[in-house]
Amino acid sequence: MEGGEWQPKRHNGAEKVTGLNAGTQVSVRILATDGAVFDSTGYRVVFGSFPHLNYDLHHEAGFRLIPYGFTDPPFLATQALTEAMLEATFTDSKAFPLEGGVMGFFLEVENDGDMTYTSDSSGKIMQLIKFGRCEGGKLADNFTYYSENGRET
Repeated sequence: MEGGEWQPKRHNGAEKVTGLNAGTQVSVRILATDGAVFDSTGYRVVFGSFPHLNYDLHHEAGFRLIPYGFTDPPFLATQALTEAMLEATFTDSKAFPLEGGVMGFFLEVENDGDMTYTSDSSGKIMQLIKFGRCEGGKLADNFTYYSENGRET
């Protein structure tokens, strides 16, 4: 419905509705085509958009990261890192970029606040994360890294 008038769907595929804000109400009316028979005719109507988030935290080149499970929390070891690039992309279920997607980023470090970032018009978030000095916390477990030049512990 645009300007108080019902508008027919313009094409046969998915239709992207732009300019919507949070809380916007969208009205949809479904009418049968003249002469349609409904014995066992099935149809499908899908409303809305399901957001997808893909993200990566790119560490500095050249570092041998502590393997997963050797630190607490087990998923992230920052002992040698000074910075990393947080890259995230929000898309809908049809892979259209989503502007305004909000991502929370939190590291369990004492007195470290929860940071939130919002995706731009291309659905992307690019943020350089700087790590402070390692103070306190828990030490990583011992591990061995095997390379072409031998073994490093």
